[in-house]
Amino acid sequence: MIADPELFDTSAIRDNAKSWDAFAVRITASVARTRSDSVLGWLTSPRAAALIASLMVAFVLFLARQMEPPRAAIAREAWTPLLSPSDAVGATLATGDQPPAVERLLRQRGDIR
Repeated sequence: MIADPELFDTSAIRDNAKSWDAFAVRITASVARTRSDSVLGWLTSPRAAALIASLMVAFVLFLARQMEPPRAAIAREAWTPLLSPSDAVGATLATGDQPPAVERLLRQRGDIR
């Protein structure tokens, strides 16, 4: 239930064509005063300079991020020698980028000479 209906009273607002036309004229005049003369005038404003500087910093950070190696590759290089098995077959499986040939594994085990 609304406690105070006078809070929502709109009877003081003029709702006729003349008041709305005057309101539109005030808005148009305000926009015309604050509007820049040209695009060049806007580009020289402090707001545009801050926007351009922010975009340049974001672009440089993006390029720097693209140039650094992925963290997964760095972690693999650091942890693989520590966690790989001590035998030759296990080390071959753990440190290789691709699975080794079966013949190579059998030679390391000593089954093929």
